[in-house]
Amino acid sequence: MKLFYTLWSQAINREEKIRGKENGRIYAFLFITFCQGLNFMTVLLTFKTIYLVDFNIFLNIDIFPNNIMGGMISGFLTMLAPFMVINYFVIFKGKRYLKIKDNYQTGGSNLYFGYVFFSFITLFLPIVIGFILSRV
Repeated sequence: MKLFYTLWSQAINREEKIRGKENGRIYAFLFITFCQGLNFMTVLLTFKTIYLVDFNIFLNIDIFPNNIMGGMISGFLTMLAPFMVINYFVIFKGKRYLKIKDNYQTGGSNLYFGYVFFSFITLFLPIVIGFILSRV
């Protein structure tokens, strides 16, 4: 948990410096949540690629007649909503982020940037694995 809280401390501090106190917390929340959703999607795609299992990554929601709107809502509910709820209760409920910022100093490391960078780079992992497996 120390690594998780240090990541959040760095994210909040960095975004508050760039965007101000109120907006900084919101941007940190959105960036970290989006990266967690990307990582979850990467794990599911990698599993699907390695084991050649055919399953739908997103929930099937047919509320709207438009496939694009239904796809966006199902993607949000599958990839982002669970992490939004978890992050809210673990980090932001009861202003816990203030304690996290005080107790977990950012130091000289750049964990926040590394996490965001790693999250976007690993999106290519299922593509690389699929390419390697297709050659075997």
